[in-house]
Amino acid sequence: MTDQTPGRAAAPAAEIVNLALSDLTLSPLNPRQDADPAGIAALAASIRTVGLMQNLSGLSREGGKVEIVAGGRRLRALNLLAETGDAPEFVPVALTSDIQLAQFWANTENSAREELHPADEVRAYFAMLMEGNATVSQVAAAFAVTEAHVRRRVRLGALPAPVLDALKAGEINLSQAQAMTISQDEDLILAALDKAKNNKWCNEHDIRAIVLPHRISGSDRRLKFVGLDAYAAAGGKSTADLFNDETILHSPDVLDRVFAEKLDAAAETYTENGWKWVRTYAEPQPNWSEIAVAARLYREEGELTEVQMARYDELAELYNGDALDEDGESELEALQIILEGVYTTEQRAGSGVLVYVDYAGEVRASEGIVLPEDADAAIAAGLIEADHVTPAKSAASGAGSAEAEKPALSQALVTDLQAMRNAAVQGALLDKPKLALDLLAFTMSERFGPIDMAFHPSNITPSEAEGFTPDPRFSGTDAEDEAEDDAANPFEAFRAKGEKHRNAVLALTVARCLKYGFASFTSGGRLHLFDAIEAEVKANIRQVWTPTAANFFGRVNAVYLEDLLADLTGCDRSSAEFRAFAGGKKKDKAATLERLFSDPDTQALWKIDAAQKARIDAWAPDGI
Repeated sequence: MTDQTPGRAAAPAAEIVNLALSDLTLSPLNPRQDADPAGIAALAASIRTVGLMQNLSGLSREGGKVEIVAGGRRLRALNLLAETGDAPEFVPVALTSDIQLAQFWANTENSAREELHPADEVRAYFAMLMEGNATVSQVAAAFAVTEAHVRRRVRLGALPAPVLDALKAGEINLSQAQAMTISQDEDLILAALDKAKNNKWCNEHDIRAIVLPHRISGSDRRLKFVGLDAYAAAGGKSTADLFNDETILHSPDVLDRVFAEKLDAAAETYTENGWKWVRTYAEPQPNWSEIAVAARLYREEGELTEVQMARYDELAELYNGDALDEDGESELEALQIILEGVYTTEQRAGSGVLVYVDYAGEVRASEGIVLPEDADAAIAAGLIEADHVTPAKSAASGAGSAEAEKPALSQALVTDLQAMRNAAVQGALLDKPKLALDLLAFTMSERFGPIDMAFHPSNITPSEAEGFTPDPRFSGTDAEDEAEDDAANPFEAFRAKGEKHRNAVLALTVARCLKYGFASFTSGGRLHLFDAIEAEVKANIRQVWTPTAANFFGRVNAVYLEDLLADLTGCDRSSAEFRAFAGGKKKDKAATLERLFSDPDTQALWKIDAAQKARIDAWAPDGI
């Protein structure tokens, strides 16, 4: 049997002849009637570098002219080279006078041609560059692509081989592979690869969160304030994300430290100028709801002389017309300061300043703040009137007490923690089939027992599942059990598997139905059976749960986080590190606690020793 087009005999081998470029024109049969000029220029550079590697295909016409039916982009590139004298004098062309065959050529080349797979492209570029045989510009010219395209592909070439294998096999897409390039941690990259291959909903954002869980954008206001050079000089690490044209920071603790130091230095200038107190905020603006302010002082405005006012108007007009030079701007600024006024020595001695960095990375200050404890002195000094003072909220009333009265853990969070604690006990119970059978028998012998005899599995899934890894044996029906359903006698098939299998099935059913916190009432009071089971199987919630910002730290208040950090690290609350932590946003505090529980570098930064590490690994919140 021959591979032929139905209804047509196999075509004879085409004759390839060398023809003058000037004799070639684009055929109306050619599917590529339009082409991107940039792509043609890149293809011309490739032909100039490595030559024409594939012949054109043409239909001969009367008068010696040849219409190119396949190879239209190459023809355009050759004509472009001809303008600079770089085109070859003769071009190899597969020639036919059969219009039907020419039509087959025109359509088949475009439909049958397979583009180079990105994974193969990556390996080809990477090999040429790493072997020292070519530069980026030479590779770009050889493959008729841009240099930026080569650099992006080469960045992919540094990924672990399994990633490129998965890309070639279609198990992940190009965007997912690109997202992995922002990290150099092979273990994290492979973890992201595993998730991408096994979770169809895994996107680039999810991958970035895995490979760089603590990344910070180069547009962060803190970095704008301190500068990339200062961050790097302090030991901060960063990489360029070529696929999103941004810088990614990898050392959040370094950034926090440098930011706090520079903010303290900015605040020091106010202290030197005689203000009674200066308070810094790591947030982009003070949280006024947390600040008890008795009154606010304002600058004592100045007055301009007639001559100064005339000069001010003159300079302002030039400024508005964008015609004011540098000296004129300085003069205008000096007059503006007089108009705005200044705080007197007495005002500064009786009030304070809140210093912070705004979203643009600029230092801002709220000046003239009189605290409740300074109100009487300010009244006595004549800085404010008594009836202008806002009554301060006492520690036992208002917002302060509302925060104090709130439970440390919300009911929703407690419910999640209890579900996961139950999951830990259930998982440990699977390995204690004798205990499970004892519980089952005890339940059947009692009016009320710890096992729901309707066999309704207890909920062990929290509302926020990040960091939660229950025993995989709870994941679904065993394949062997499914086989029993197909047997002629399922019961006999089940019994044939033996006592060990039977006990495992019973243990699984009992464990799934174990009720959290079950207590049996006896003549002597309550028997906290759940706690006793937990102790016997040596279960702990941390066996199935790792605290993260999403599942725990972001769901408690800022005071709880500060107390927890101080307790676990034993740090001095007056230290620069703790003050930087305490002055940050709640979400930043939550992120720091997450790193303290999972990141060795963060643990080293807080000087966590072996005993503290063991305590962190075993820690669980009270109240569950």
